[in-house]
Amino acid sequence: MVKPMIAVIAASMLLACTSQPTPARSAADVQREADYTAAIRNCDQLESAQRATCIEDAKTRYGHS
Repeated sequence: MVKPMIAVIAASMLLACTSQPTPARSAADVQREADYTAAIRNCDQLESAQRATCIEDAKTRYGHS
C-alpha cells in the first residue's frame, strides 16, 4: 500500500518539476474569482428560472463563459 502511494507522489513531483510554470495571479484576479464564487453560491438559493438568470448575470459580470 505504501509503495504505490510513493510512486504516485514521485510521479506528481516529477510532473510538477517538468511542466511549464503558471503565471502568477494578481490579487485582483484572486479577488474577482472569490467574488464570482460568492455570487454563484448566492444564486443557489433561488428557484430554477431565477437561478439560471442569476448564474448568467454572474458569469457576464465576472468574465466567465
